[in-house]
This record gives sequence, structure tokens and C-alpha cells, in this order.
Amino acid sequence: MHLHLFIPQTLLAQAFLLDSDSALAGLLAKAHLEELNDSMESLLCRQAGIDVRSRNEEVDALPIAAIAYLGEKNPGEDKPAEAAGDGYFLFADPVHLVLQRDSFSLSAPVPMVLTADETSNLLDSLNRHFVSDGLRFMAGASGHWYLHLAESPAMVSHHPGLAVDRDIRTFLPRGSGAARWHQLGNEIQMLLHSHPVNQCRESMGHATCNSLWFWGGGKLPQKGAAMSVRAYGAMPLLRGLGRLGEIECTDLPDDFSAIDSHSQTWVQLEESASIDENWFRPAADALRRGKLRCLQLSFAVNGKMLNATLHRRDLLKFWRKRLPLNTYFEA
Repeated sequence: MHLHLFIPQTLLAQAFLLDSDSALAGLLAKAHLEELNDSMESLLCRQAGIDVRSRNEEVDALPIAAIAYLGEKNPGEDKPAEAAGDGYFLFADPVHLVLQRDSFSLSAPVPMVLTADETSNLLDSLNRHFVSDGLRFMAGASGHWYLHLAESPAMVSHHPGLAVDRDIRTFLPRGSGAARWHQLGNEIQMLLHSHPVNQCRESMGHATCNSLWFWGGGKLPQKGAAMSVRAYGAMPLLRGLGRLGEIECTDLPDDFSAIDSHSQTWVQLEESASIDENWFRPAADALRRGKLRCLQLSFAVNGKMLNATLHRRDLLKFWRKRLPLNTYFEA
């Protein structure tokens, strides 16, 4: 079995608490490490066989938002969101921009955490304000917000992880339609600035939702031939790929022992009592015993990836020194 573990950035803080005796430290010490100039979302789409459009100034490379929306559930409900349908989809994630001396930076997390009532009130205002522009804003249970429009916005966007704690000007949309979207962004910020939800949050000392981050645009692709991949996880993109027919997707079990043997298995890890004991250690043991022919760990880091690949023979590299885990991610 080829096991591929996808580790979202929200789990890095937990990983950094592990010491040098941890299974993860041992795996990273012996792995072939590679920095990928790609986000976790893009990597999942590419590995699922989604066609990659040529990158130009008019379209994003992959329709990540459209596929993710297909895998969403309604907020507060255990049922799929409305059908994705035709048209163009973008993430329109609620964010907090921080004013620096002469620029703005993007604050983590993205999307920012809002209550169900706050989300409902903000989206209602956005939809009433922009109805004549043909824009429809929607929320999923994951916390992501989405924008649906009839045609391509003629712009290329950037993953929000690239802009966190950095000057956002480098990562704003570009392309022939970008000027319209910069103007739209300004109009959205003005609407949000005076919104009662933000006034209430500010009075309580909470960060305000003062902007939206548009990214991952595209139209929902046609269903493809099913791949021989079994995936575990609740990430909307994984669910969307499953509903699109690309992979078989199911809920994440409590630990490694519940994973079925399959030639290609993907696991998107979530918050766990012990990711090392529940996942990394048993995966290392399975590789050592020959039950895994390959183990891949893909860590999301600021819109890019750190990829670690191991085969059974790599575990014999006893001369590889274990390092503090945060050193692998400092760059």
C-alpha cells in the first residue's frame, strides 16, 4: 500500500510540541524532503487527475473552489450544500487585514472564525448589496465562503497562505479583470467596515471581518473516470473530488488501525489527541514491517508544501541525525 498523509497547517503547532524521540522526528530525519511550490489543495487536485489549464493572466490553474463547494455541507446541518451547478466559483473567505506602516497584511486564520449568526448577517448584507451585479455569496460548514458568478472574472488569484503576515499587494488578483476586482474589494471593505456585526465584534475586542479573500476560481469540471484511490478526511475538497467521481472518500477514523488496505490511500489528518501515536508511529511500524511500500507526508506551509517520502530501505539510514521538528519548516 502507498499511504499519503496530508497534514494541514493547523496541525503544525501540535507537531512542533513533539520531541526528538517522536515517530515524526524519526521519519523526517530519514525521508527524502522536497519543497513544493504548490498548495495542498492544488496537489490534491493534480494527484486526482483534474486537468490543469495553462496558466495565463485570465484564469486560475485549477477549479479548487468549485470542487470544494461540491463537497460542502450546509452550516449547522449534516447534509450536502445546494448543487454547485453551472457558472464560476471562487473562494470568498472572510479575513482580517492588519494595517502596517504603509501596507496591509493578511492575518491568520483564513477563513477567520465567525459564529453562524455573524456569517448569516454578513452574507445577507453582501447578497443584497451585490444582487444587481450577479454575485451570490454562500457559506459552507467548513467555514469557507464562496462566490458564484456567471462568467470568469478574468483574473488569476493567489492562495491566502502566501499572503499571511506579508504585504498583500504582491498577492492581489492580476489579469485583465483585476481592476474591477480591486474596485469590488474596496466596495466590500466599505460595506464591512460599518456593518453592525463588525461594530459588535470590535466592541468586544475581537478582530473584525474587514475584507474577503478571493482565490481558487474555476468552473466545476466534468466527472472523470474513477481512480483507484481511497481517501479519508472531511476536507470539502476531498469530499468534492469523491462526489466528482475521481476518488472514493470516507470519514477519517480515529487512528491508523482502522485504515483499509488499498493500493493507493490518502489520509487528510485532523485535530487528534495524539497525531504521533495514532498516525505517525503506526505508519512507521507498517513501513518497517513491509506492509507499506511507500509513505508520503505532505505538510501545508504558508500556501506551499513540504513533502517527505520514505521507502522501507530509508529506515536503515541510522546515520541521519534527528533535528527539532520546527527546523524543517523554518524556511
